[in-house]
Amino acid sequence: MKDLDGAAAFEEKQRRMPPAVFKDDDDVTTTTNSIKKAEGITGGKMEEPFDPLVQAKIAPTVKYTLADSDDEEEDTVETRRSVKQAEKYYQKRFFINKREKEDFQKGLADGTIDPAVATFSEGKDTSITANPAEEAAKESAKKAAAQAEGAAAAAKAANPEGAKEAEAAAAAADEQAQALDLPPELNPAAAPAAALVQKKHADFNHQYADIN
Repeated sequence: MKDLDGAAAFEEKQRRMPPAVFKDDDDVTTTTNSIKKAEGITGGKMEEPFDPLVQAKIAPTVKYTLADSDDEEEDTVETRRSVKQAEKYYQKRFFINKREKEDFQKGLADGTIDPAVATFSEGKDTSITANPAEEAAKESAKKAAAQAEGAAAAAKAANPEGAKEAEAAAAAADEQAQALDLPPELNPAAAPAAALVQKKHADFNHQYADIN
């Protein structure tokens, strides 16, 4: 390399550098050895957590949503109305937290909330941060869901024997799948659920595809 200088010498030096050697931490090595020992004792094989078949076996987690008017009880309704009455009397808004205050100010600025809240003239059950268009869409969706549920109940009442047979067939298929330890995507009775699980897994992979 003595006959090289500048960029050429630097590039040649980089080429001659030995490859980096990576070694697991002691904790990683200990965990890996523990898994191997457990597999040897049980005769089983620890499944890869991100394997699609393993992911398909995982039951969907509970979906938590923010409480809305359907979740209110008489006590909470009256408490909220009392707060609103005090706000109108003192001409002052009481916010639960900073986020609600910022949402309120932003809604006033861009006109996405009921303009009546700016003058304390909104209705006694009007949320000061609610978007009227979104609230109307939400109520419409609730009515549609209720109608669909009613139609399904009516169809079941009109043909109870057929409904019982369908439920029994689905239960039998599910029981057989569990006995065979089949993942949901291979269980005909769980086809809709399997499709949802596979979609969630695909979304997860897409979201974190570039992590490594």
